[in-house]
Amino acid sequence: MTEYPKTVCYVADTGTLADRDLYEDLLSLVSSERKEKASKLSKETDRYNCLAAEILIRKAIEDLGLSVCGISYGYNRFGKPYLKNVPGFFFSISHSGSHLLLAAGHSPLGCDTEEIGDARMNVAKRFFSSTEYEAINDTDDPEEKARQFYAVWTMRESYIKALGQGLNKGLRSFELIKDNDGSYLVTDDENPCDWHVYSYQEISGVACAVALSGKGGRPMIEAVDIGKLILPYHKDTVKADTMKNLLIRQSPVKHSDG
Repeated sequence: MTEYPKTVCYVADTGTLADRDLYEDLLSLVSSERKEKASKLSKETDRYNCLAAEILIRKAIEDLGLSVCGISYGYNRFGKPYLKNVPGFFFSISHSGSHLLLAAGHSPLGCDTEEIGDARMNVAKRFFSSTEYEAINDTDDPEEKARQFYAVWTMRESYIKALGQGLNKGLRSFELIKDNDGSYLVTDDENPCDWHVYSYQEISGVACAVALSGKGGRPMIEAVDIGKLILPYHKDTVKADTMKNLLIRQSPVKHSDG
C-alpha cells in the first residue's frame, strides 16, 4: 500500500513562463476560473504566478494520494480559497517576484515567501513582539539583520494565512518562540492550538516559511520546474517551437535545521 506524505511544499520559478506561446499553451490547461483571473491581472509576473499556482495544486493533490476531476474554488468569509470538490485538502499559496511557493496537506496550514531586501525595523517595531524586535535590532551586521527580519516576517505571515482570517488577525496578538527542534511555537491567547512554524532560506535572496497545525516535523520544500511538470501529460497540446522552454532545469532545494 502506498504511503503518502501528510504535507507537501513546492517552490517554482515562474519566470520560465515568459515565452508568450508557452504561456498561452499552459493557460489552456487550467480551470476556467483561474483562466479568467489570470486574464484580468495587469502584471505579467502575476499572471504567471496565477497560472502556475493551479498546476502546483494539481501536483499536490496527486502527491497526497487524493484525486479530482476538475478544480472548483470556494472562499471563506475572509477570502481564503479552498477546493470545494476535494475534501480534506488544505493549501496555501504565496509569491514574491517570480518565486512561487505552495504548501498543501490534510490539515490547516499556511506559507509565505518574500525576496530579502533591507531590514524594515520600523515595521518590526510596530508589528513584531518586543522579543522578536530586540533580537533583530541587536544584530549589527546589515545582511544578518535583513535575514532575521524576513525570517520572522514570513513566519508571522504564514501563521496568519494558516488561520485564514486575513487582516482581521492582529499582528501583535501572538509571538514566535523557538523550540528545541529548530521550529517556532506560536503563543497566541486568541488561538491556543498547537502551531509550529518553519523558516527556510535555502534559495539565495529569498525567505520562505510554512506554518503547520500540530507537530508533524519539518517538511522539505521541493523545487519544481513547471514546464517539466506538465510536459509528460500535455505534450500533445504544446507547440513544437516552445518545447525547448520546458527543458530548463532547476536545482533541488534541500532543507536545513538552521
